[in-house]
Amino acid sequence: RGTQSEARGRVSAAYRLQERTTITYESRHEIGQLSFNQFLASSNLSSEILQAGAGSLQPERTWNHSINYDQRFGDRGVLKFGLNHQNVQNPVRSVPLSDTLVVSQNTSPEKINRFNASVEYPFTRFGLESLVLNTEFTFTDSETIDPVTGVKREVPWATPIQWSFGLRKNPGQGKWTWGFNAFKRTFNDNYSVRSTR
Repeated sequence: RGTQSEARGRVSAAYRLQERTTITYESRHEIGQLSFNQFLASSNLSSEILQAGAGSLQPERTWNHSINYDQRFGDRGVLKFGLNHQNVQNPVRSVPLSDTLVVSQNTSPEKINRFNASVEYPFTRFGLESLVLNTEFTFTDSETIDPVTGVKREVPWATPIQWSFGLRKNPGQGKWTWGFNAFKRTFNDNYSVRSTR
């Protein structure tokens, strides 16, 4: 994303409902630092491309709020649910000024909501305590304003749906360990401007 983020504030709390059930809340605030290429794009240097860049750039400010549910079943596995809300103010993105000129500038706020669920299940009851199944699913809903058309749309870099399925073999009493993972991601439309000659 062209920024170097530094955490500026973080608050977290955990509450144990039962012996193996925990709810965790976390809130985090970050202020992004401009990268070198964005500084050049906002400077008034001799290059005509750099002169066409934004006159000034505001640093990104990101708020992250999340709540997670963790249920453990002893040696039988782990069940997790999570909700996350991310709000990005002053995001710095590449914006086309013409068919051949793209510059970095601040765009409309980006709001991203995520729901995540995962299960980890060891095959202990089948006599295979070192074999573990893990699955994960993430659903994302996002919203921003397109800097060119001014139309409301999804955030291009956010992944609306993502799932994974895997197995792994822990060492246990043996010497070998192995694992595999299959996953699928869907992506939002990401528009760009290309020059044609």
